[in-house]
Amino acid sequence: MYIFLSILIVIASIVLIGAVLIQKSKGGGLASDFSNNNQYLGYRKTTDFIEKATWSLAAFIVVVSICASFCVKTPINVSSIQQQGPAQQTAPAPAPSNGGDAVLKITFDPEAKMENLRAYMLLESVQQKFPNVASVPENPQSVAVEEIINNGFLLKFANEDELNQSLPIIEQFAFTKSVERYSNAPVEAPKVAEQPKVEHKPADSKKKNNSNTSTSLINVNLSKLDKLIDLMGEIVITESMVTSATTPEKFNFDKFMKDSRQLQKLTNELQDNIMSIRMVPIGNVFNKMNRIVRDMSKKLEKDVELITIGEDTEVDKSIIDSISDPIMHIVRNSMDHGIETPDVRVAKGKPAKGKVTMKAENTVGEIVITISDDGKGFDKTKIMQKAKEKGLLKKPESEYTDKEIYSLVLMPGFSTNSQVTEYSGRGVGMDVVKSSIEKI
Repeated sequence: MYIFLSILIVIASIVLIGAVLIQKSKGGGLASDFSNNNQYLGYRKTTDFIEKATWSLAAFIVVVSICASFCVKTPINVSSIQQQGPAQQTAPAPAPSNGGDAVLKITFDPEAKMENLRAYMLLESVQQKFPNVASVPENPQSVAVEEIINNGFLLKFANEDELNQSLPIIEQFAFTKSVERYSNAPVEAPKVAEQPKVEHKPADSKKKNNSNTSTSLINVNLSKLDKLIDLMGEIVITESMVTSATTPEKFNFDKFMKDSRQLQKLTNELQDNIMSIRMVPIGNVFNKMNRIVRDMSKKLEKDVELITIGEDTEVDKSIIDSISDPIMHIVRNSMDHGIETPDVRVAKGKPAKGKVTMKAENTVGEIVITISDDGKGFDKTKIMQKAKEKGLLKKPESEYTDKEIYSLVLMPGFSTNSQVTEYSGRGVGMDVVKSSIEKI
């Protein structure tokens, strides 16, 4: 606005100056119009004075216009300066705070995800007890997750009393990882001065459980997932039917019992389906033994064929992880101790190629895994001799049954080989089999 008015005044001044100059240029021809020279000289003095005043006014207007343009570019809020004190005029305003040092910084468990929603849930829980508690960011549910991950979530309390009373709520929040002072000083829980930092134990247990990613992954048949989704849809429908049947206006006992039985049936099917998801084919373990048999056949100069039966038999994932090593040790034992070399087998009237058979079958509520070979079997005399040499016999040899003799091979450090080789002689293989099966 100032610039616009200044331009108008400058234009008017230029027009006025131009008119004076034109009039002055005609001054020589005006002398004849006056009756005497005195009148003419008075007229010239008047025009000269008007000309000088006009130039001075124009210059003054130009200077004022320039100053006004600078003022428009850098406006000064006089009222705000008057309201502020001297210290506030020279120093930047501090960050808004609520409660002085009564500020907590909360870090959430990274595995929980959606940190902005977790922060909003925690703020709602604390504000139920102390409505005046503020947070940074102010509306956590509307900010980006990265902001809370990088900067943390701050809760500001009116005083230390509110902070201490809110600590149990924050600590018991399911997704809290740690709580500390905003000044990075550790927050001490009430009456527990020796704990400088509060950590959420369930979150730590989750980390420990997920530390081994190889055991947390499982392949699931797509048909099982489809059936699970169908069951969930049926359960939702049946649940609504049961709920509607319990209203006082439309209560029907027979219909209620019928829908309840249907809901129980679907729930049982859901449980069975979820349990079946953990079941994986044992063929995954059987297939790993092919390479062991092939490599040992070359190094031991034996011709052996691995036969697998019942690869589709499903076993719980935790069981599969536990029996992989025992099965490997048994197969290596069969290859090294059981199967003979081709020339020995032919001399005994056996086929030159030996067989190691792995079989899995599902009996009534049990999974039976059998590993057998067509080799020479156990030599009871040699087993008793080795046990005697190692001082493992606890009663006379004649009192040992066949089962007890065969059980000696499962003892730690027992081996019938006189020399330690790549595959046997250390007496640890069958001990691993026994301890692993007992844990299961």
